[in-house]
Amino acid sequence: MAKSKEEMKEYKRKWAAHDRIKNREKLNQRCRDWRRRRSPDQVKASAEVNKLWLENNRERVAEQRREYRIVNREKISARKRIYYANNIDQIRETQRAWVNANIEKVRGYWRKASKKKNPEKKRAYQREHYLRNIKKYAEYGRERYIEHGDEIRLSNAKYYADNRERSIERARKYYKEYGRDIEKKSIDDLSDKYVKSLITLRWNFNSSDEIPQSLIDFKRAAILLTREIKKMESSE
Repeated sequence: MAKSKEEMKEYKRKWAAHDRIKNREKLNQRCRDWRRRRSPDQVKASAEVNKLWLENNRERVAEQRREYRIVNREKISARKRIYYANNIDQIRETQRAWVNANIEKVRGYWRKASKKKNPEKKRAYQREHYLRNIKKYAEYGRERYIEHGDEIRLSNAKYYADNRERSIERARKYYKEYGRDIEKKSIDDLSDKYVKSLITLRWNFNSSDEIPQSLIDFKRAAILLTREIKKMESSE
């Protein structure tokens, strides 16, 4: 059965795309060689033509990109993860530089966002998101602690030193919630299993879920800090 003109065009486009994927390295090498041979004027003229074509076909390009993202979601996510892992320091430095350069704009956005958004609703959403993705967070925490355990411990110690008042306030809240249960236990009884049970109680972990060691160590430190505060307050 003969194809219409539009059907033939679509058929050729699909086969051209298939051919590009199959011979990607060969085509990339050909493009690189062609770029090397071009003069600066040719490069400029080519860029202008490309820009004009994109402006005239904006909707078509956007639709193709959407389709590609839907079909290749896993591949894109994996590529992003690899890129961030390899360039994390550079990315953070760039972000810090941008924030410092646009600090007033950023502060204005924060003020606007805090006025518009309901904090309670935001916290509820964050908690729901955390619980929905609990296994992914646990896996990420475990891998990160295995690779960067010493750095994490130093970072936590620095945070406590720089934010002592805030840390004490958080520990007080924690003590109010779990104080009676904590007082019954001696320091030797604060085993991983016991601290894990407290975390399970607080964050609705399933007993079968893997809880990262970093979170267990953090909670144990919080328990010991609450005891110190209790002693200080009783001595006063």
